[in-house]
Amino acid sequence: MNPKDFQEKIRDYAEQYRDWKKLDLAVQEFTEEDQIQSADPMEMIHAFLVQEYEAYLNATQEECEAIRASFSINRDFEDLLLHYVYSAAEKLRSTTDVKWLERGLVAASLENSGRDYRDTLLSLNDLYRAAQDVGIDPNPYFQKAASLASQKKPRGGSTPLSILLAGYTSHSLHVQRGDFIA
Repeated sequence: MNPKDFQEKIRDYAEQYRDWKKLDLAVQEFTEEDQIQSADPMEMIHAFLVQEYEAYLNATQEECEAIRASFSINRDFEDLLLHYVYSAAEKLRSTTDVKWLERGLVAASLENSGRDYRDTLLSLNDLYRAAQDVGIDPNPYFQKAASLASQKKPRGGSTPLSILLAGYTSHSLHVQRGDFIA
């Protein structure tokens, strides 16, 4: 998948997820049979990230910026991406597959400290430590993600995600103690 197709698909998923969250109460009223037949947007988005995350990793910084801009200020989708980082850390611990580290970093880059940089730092801390726990040096992966991450001040903080990721080794020690930096 090329970055332009990734951008279109992630924007579509972000819009679908926002609409799904708005209709969440109605969905709860479906019969059990209807629920089984309905596609779960979270599962679709997770499956998309599992299958297509490399398109983002292989994109240019400019293409990544366009991808992030395609769904900006969609707080529900940002929440989903943040939770995906935690999920990727869990999968990394259980599988030891470095792809989960990469997938988590893609989700973090897409989320781009949109909600609150402290939440992003905590999720990245979990991902970083999961990699260390399974014997993977996370630094080169964080550096790669930093090269694709936004260089602009995020809505949810004052330090661009590219800077947080590039210097993450020192940041993770502060996060562990609870001293948030930005």
